[in-house]
Amino acid sequence: RHLIGEDWNKVLPELIPEFCTATDALTYQLACLKIIARIHDTHAGLWGGAAAIQKMKGEYFAPFQASFIEDKLVVTGYYKDSMTVKNIVKPGDIIEKIGDSKVADLVAKYLPLTPASNYETQQRDLVSIQGFLLRSTNKSVQMTINRDGKIAEVTIEQMPLAKLTKADIGEKAD
Repeated sequence: RHLIGEDWNKVLPELIPEFCTATDALTYQLACLKIIARIHDTHAGLWGGAAAIQKMKGEYFAPFQASFIEDKLVVTGYYKDSMTVKNIVKPGDIIEKIGDSKVADLVAKYLPLTPASNYETQQRDLVSIQGFLLRSTNKSVQMTINRDGKIAEVTIEQMPLAKLTKADIGEKAD
């Protein structure tokens, strides 16, 4: 309890009303994520459930890998060997916007819902397959990228999560 870094006598009264006013599975699960995120522990989360949140995030995922580098969302590689995506985004491209939202605004929106022990781990998790930023309910997503100082609007054809293998996301196969 002493490692959390926040006064739970203040956190609980702030967050308990969200549980009381939750009207459906999604608002309840979001309240759970908010309180879990406040304990600042990478090992805490809603594992093996949270179907409403998974539905909200969507069943599609960007076909490229990305990481935050100096607080910028940067394309770092690809999940699938697809010439289509390789012709649209390249490693080193900075993603400025996803849809109509600036990446910085999306980070601010989803950071309180991303449990982790530190900011860098939250950033990593935001762009993971379980994160909020690169998932979508749509098969395609508009993005604004910055390549060497030139801004471009691109359409990214997302891939179904079901097509990703454990090897694709860096996990060992069973």
